[in-house]
Amino acid sequence: MPSKAKNAPCEIVIDGKPYRSKTAAANAYGVSPKKVADRMRAGWTAAQAVGFALPPTQAKSAVAYTVEGVFYASLRQVALAYDIAIATLHRRVVEQQIPIEKALDATQGSPWDRLRVTVDDIDYTYRQANVHFKVRLETLRDRADRGLTPRQIVGLDVDERPHNSQPVSVEERDFVSTHAAATHYGVSPKTVSSRQKRGWTLTQALGVDKPPASANVRKGTPITVAEVVYPSHYQAAKAHGVKQTTFNNRLARGLTPELAAGLPGTSLQEPTP
Repeated sequence: MPSKAKNAPCEIVIDGKPYRSKTAAANAYGVSPKKVADRMRAGWTAAQAVGFALPPTQAKSAVAYTVEGVFYASLRQVALAYDIAIATLHRRVVEQQIPIEKALDATQGSPWDRLRVTVDDIDYTYRQANVHFKVRLETLRDRADRGLTPRQIVGLDVDERPHNSQPVSVEERDFVSTHAAATHYGVSPKTVSSRQKRGWTLTQALGVDKPPASANVRKGTPITVAEVVYPSHYQAAKAHGVKQTTFNNRLARGLTPELAAGLPGTSLQEPTP
């Protein structure tokens, strides 16, 4: 009978959601995978190890709370949902005996409480969606900013578009994203992104329009091809549609700049010694 591989990932389930491994669960909850592994070896459950449930020493005394109609299994879960330090909330609720709703007044009116998302006809604040769907507050906002549907925002549906995609239009042609436009024009998406960060327009970054006057010209050795002076071998090769490595290799073999550039009417025969 074949034995299970020693390091084979094992599926674990936290709050009804399966994860293919401890590392995957740790990453989903923003906890060090090593810390999760150490805690589970010490007898903690997966939910306790990632911080979803109280540690074993506190679990027996955990008290459930209902805030704004949402059920929380512990005070720690309330603190996580309302982005408040557990020590602060514990001091107010347990030590000072302040009602939970009043103890949270300091956090009311924050952006997480004003932002809302409606999923399947149920309205949630971002804090409530954070707890109910187990999606980080920042992720909810990022997905909404990218124009995803409510079900995609909370993770019920998958966003099949490239990350950070926004529709763009170039030369009266529509593209689903800048990445798609870069692919169409044969330019590296990373290059396009870098150029735009330096102030280039999209059409300049794609090579449709000339670069801005302030753009840095590649430094190199000036070279003359067919009576035209180029600031570098790179610029000369690019102007004639030749790869720079090909252009330089041809020059190294002793060909003239015109032959290296492959100008019409020239031959690439080796020069006579």
